[in-house]
Amino acid sequence: MGALDPHVHKRNQQSLPGSHGEVTRVTGDPGQHIRSMDELPMDLWPSFATSEDYYSTVAINSLMRILRDPSLSSYHQKVVGSLMFIFKSMGLGCVPYLPKVLPDLFHIVRTCEDGLKEFITWKLGTLVSIARQHIRKYLPELLSLISELWSSFSLPVANRPVHIAPILHLVEQLCLALNDEFRKYLPDILPCCIQVLTDAERFVTTHMLFLFSTPLKFLVGH
Repeated sequence: MGALDPHVHKRNQQSLPGSHGEVTRVTGDPGQHIRSMDELPMDLWPSFATSEDYYSTVAINSLMRILRDPSLSSYHQKVVGSLMFIFKSMGLGCVPYLPKVLPDLFHIVRTCEDGLKEFITWKLGTLVSIARQHIRKYLPELLSLISELWSSFSLPVANRPVHIAPILHLVEQLCLALNDEFRKYLPDILPCCIQVLTDAERFVTTHMLFLFSTPLKFLVGH
């Protein structure tokens, strides 16, 4: 009782002149401030209409600045993990942010080192499970990524950039999110699935085969 509402306090501060109206910029540059909402970057504005999304938007914007900076690549795995944590807490509220986040994730996953490539591929599956049917718009890009990653399985095992589990996790989540709508894409994926089964005895664990079972069920019917 009597506690200060942070959102009301923020709006009141913005109406005051001088330093009271400043909002500290969440970046690595010391001494920079955002003096009004109008100065906030326009690239991540989708939810500013509701004050409860203000802090999430500022945090996502800061994380994306790090992700776009190649000199900070050592932090990229933590950044992706933090983004997924925020999106999971937002639920479907994360959907308006996807147009500004997913293109960068698609770029990074294609250009980063192998360990991060596996991590991001798995987290893309997690993001699909959060956004569910709203991921439909990005399905062509996701299928292209899956095809690129799966094509590496023609290489010797030691030269493959990712293990099969993150790819299967992404395919599984797409099946679950889009349901029958995804079935028409499975014939394109089936040859890759057959390759997985070919290698199963030598390289694929029981858990990986469990991940494979979901797309297989959609292919043959529920």
